Amino acid sequence: MENTMDNTDKKTVKHIQGDNFEKVLIKGDFVQGNKVTQHFHRQPSIAIEEIGPKLWKGTQNFYDKLTSTGRFKGLEIKSALLANGKVKLHHAMEAAGVVSNNTPLTIDKIAKHTWAKKSPHILFQGEGGMGKTTSLVFLWAQYLKNSPAEYTNQTIPIFVALNQYNNATRTVQEQFLTHYIAANYLGIRILENEVATNLEAWIKTAPTSKETPKLIVLLDGLNEITADITPLLIDLNEWSRMAKSCGIQLIVSTRFPSNHQFAVDFNIWELAPLSSSAVSQYLGTDNATRSNTLNELLANPMMLNLYQKLSESDMVQGEVRGIGELLWQYMALKLEAFEKEQLSNPEAYIRNHFFLQHLMPYLAYQMEQKEQLVLEEKDVEIIVNEAFQRFYESDFLLSSGLNHTPIKRYRKYVHALQLGTLPLIDAISRFEELMEDFQQALYPITREGVHLRFFHQSFQDFFAAKHLLNEINLALEKERLPTVLKDRRLPANLQKMLGEIVGEHRNRPALVPAGRKWAQYYIKTSLAKVLDLCRGITDKKIVGYTIWNILSIWKQTRQTFAGADLSNLNLTGFDFNGTKHIELTKDGEKITSRWDNSCLSPSGLNHKFVTIRIMQSSSFVKPFKFPF
Repeated sequence: MENTMDNTDKKTVKHIQGDNFEKVLIKGDFVQGNKVTQHFHRQPSIAIEEIGPKLWKGTQNFYDKLTSTGRFKGLEIKSALLANGKVKLHHAMEAAGVVSNNTPLTIDKIAKHTWAKKSPHILFQGEGGMGKTTSLVFLWAQYLKNSPAEYTNQTIPIFVALNQYNNATRTVQEQFLTHYIAANYLGIRILENEVATNLEAWIKTAPTSKETPKLIVLLDGLNEITADITPLLIDLNEWSRMAKSCGIQLIVSTRFPSNHQFAVDFNIWELAPLSSSAVSQYLGTDNATRSNTLNELLANPMMLNLYQKLSESDMVQGEVRGIGELLWQYMALKLEAFEKEQLSNPEAYIRNHFFLQHLMPYLAYQMEQKEQLVLEEKDVEIIVNEAFQRFYESDFLLSSGLNHTPIKRYRKYVHALQLGTLPLIDAISRFEELMEDFQQALYPITREGVHLRFFHQSFQDFFAAKHLLNEINLALEKERLPTVLKDRRLPANLQKMLGEIVGEHRNRPALVPAGRKWAQYYIKTSLAKVLDLCRGITDKKIVGYTIWNILSIWKQTRQTFAGADLSNLNLTGFDFNGTKHIELTKDGEKITSRWDNSCLSPSGLNHKFVTIRIMQSSSFVKPFKFPF
């Protein structure tokens, strides 16, 4: 590259070659041909001895930033809700016995104990809502709270949101941790080789204590990776390899067990549900007043927190028996409170009612289909514009069934809703107003820079299932099969959530109260009504996955087919082996399933059935072979 600048100018030039040409600040007029005729202001480098103090200052600033905006805003970490877990020590250190495999401990104690071991790293796993992220943020705060304001070689906590990897360029993905630390802790937006080299040199040469790590890297959400994970695994392998010798402790949170090479020597910390006594202490109620089912639900810290808010408002309707049901009641509480705030502004209420009941479910469902937990704003805008067009269609606006009352009100305020396709400038304004609306406490969704995400995957699953229900109800009005059930097999998380928000988990004979009959107790849900539309149709191309999806939902949420009407259906392709088909009510009423004129082929059997026999000695279907 020919350079036409004088010697003074050359001191401020950033030499740009090949892949290093990413982004620069330009001061000057133009670039002409291959001659650079303006100054480039390079980002100042960071000397090795400056890394520690800058990281310490950076982690304080980044903590304040994350906990003042987005999903961490106002996060109140109560000790009663912190996850407790049981450690499965790596086989090489089991004999040490410093941490008992049977003793539940919080993350700060486990991190301290495992650091002294040959394998100091932790794979921190638990179900959604168990408090993995909350615990990592708590640990981050503990290191900041218990340390001096200035850097004096104390442990530096580094929190890394792994979901940011999904939208990174391939170059960034290949050194993701280094890029993330440089951008969020050192203030270096564009990573240069000199900064990366100096960071690595500091890691390898800065003083290390045997008692505490130099860096504790908190990697949150391994299960949230949806992009090609290979570059990240290579990066994590490298960090894991040098970690112990360089004074680094890694803690990785995930929903699922990991068999990745980088974690082969990690200690496994499995989060334990909250005990019933801990739940009682938090709620201030007697354990005897709650059923086992409710105790199991409230053993999840996130669900316990939501349930407490419902209880304080006296909004709990009956005994909550599932996550979907709890979230349904919780969002109803939020909407009711919002309505009271907007009594003098009905237009604002209708607008946000529409957003919460239809637009947000549409967005969540699109995110689920794309297998994304985080979306860039530009992608959200595309989905939102599609949604506004979809809800301007006649099958929605002219709906007269279950959604008739609110949709009739939507029509009254159709101009305020700004439905349909708008001119470009108007569409941009509509989207910007929507993003402002989403900042209200009504919505469990947050902006993080240029990204949008739900506070928790459970909320995303809930709203995606709500979209399914919306589409099912619209299809039922036209007496047609819902496309959302016909076109694909729903994932298990959506099956469970949809089943619970329509109430299928309550349609069990064993739950019928004493003194009532099954026929009086049973509620025919939208799913049962869709199944009725499938009766007598033998062509699998017409029904698609509709029957399979509904039966899978029943199998998961009801946990029995007792009381199910399976007659006159093409049941081929669904595995009934081991499923329960007889159940008694509390009064001893025997409830069975109906199979008249159905075609059945359980998995592993190649025989057609004209009769189903449920053995009186067993309430489970067994693979009997019948004559045809």
